[in-house]
Amino acid sequence: ISREFQVDPNARWLDLSGKELFNCPDLTSLNGVEELSLEKNVLSTLATLPSNLKKLSVKENKIAFLGNIGEMVQNLEFLNCSQNRLISLDGLEGCRALRELNISNNYVGDDQLHVLQTLVQIRILDISHNH
Repeated sequence: ISREFQVDPNARWLDLSGKELFNCPDLTSLNGVEELSLEKNVLSTLATLPSNLKKLSVKENKIAFLGNIGEMVQNLEFLNCSQNRLISLDGLEGCRALRELNISNNYVGDDQLHVLQTLVQIRILDISHNH
């Protein structure tokens, strides 16, 4: 990541929005980052996120699956995945600290909503405009 982006290794917030990223750069070494914006890219997966992340926005990408997001970022409190291509919520079960979730404007079917029952800390939830 140091060659592509100049990032302060002690940064707590990182904005990589609108960079036309097709792949998520390896951000695992950025342990101090608690807030990350990857909005308005062309990402299809989430792969290597900082483990101490508390706030993540990936709105306006092409993400269909969240993969093992719950294992990567167990302390995540805020997640915005609106305006993607989400069809599955698998992986969210591990996000036990999640308080706010926006999955609006995706393709999440009713058969996926059972995953939300495992997220007992949720206070704000937007699941509007799914097809």
